[in-house]
Amino acid sequence: AAKCRTPAAPFGAGLVVEETRPQRLPGYDDGAFYVQDPAQALVVRFAGFPPDAVVFDPCAAPGGKALGTAQRVRSVLAADLARRRLGRLAENVTHVSARNIHLLVADARHPPVRPMAAILLDASLRAAKLNVEVNLAGLKDNHRVSACRDEIGIAAVETATLSQRILK
Repeated sequence: AAKCRTPAAPFGAGLVVEETRPQRLPGYDDGAFYVQDPAQALVVRFAGFPPDAVVFDPCAAPGGKALGTAQRVRSVLAADLARRRLGRLAENVTHVSARNIHLLVADARHPPVRPMAAILLDASLRAAKLNVEVNLAGLKDNHRVSACRDEIGIAAVETATLSQRILK
């Protein structure tokens, strides 16, 4: 097997790989690992979802947090507004053979599920901007992006039961 340098990421959030194309590393083709930002790994670790939880991730693509969460819970409902972004998530799910992630195209402002005991929300500026661009025919307006992000957050709170954990 080829050797590669793999120093630990800060706070034990995985390994830092110096290879610019991780898919060339041993084990990648076998689904032994996936590429994830260390911050995503920390979110998953500190979320503390119980092992029997069904978690709804309304802004899931490309899937780093959904994949990590799926290793710790019963199942993940992973949604995204853009079908092409969900395609990337589907590739990642297939790559690691995650059988407990269920994909759906959905607008995070109008979640198709209620109620959910666990919600993993990362309504990033990119997610909100994508939502605005898709729904407002490409109009780019920071006030609309901010309002959209707020709507996503409100929808997550309304979707959660009292035992929820919402990360933003």
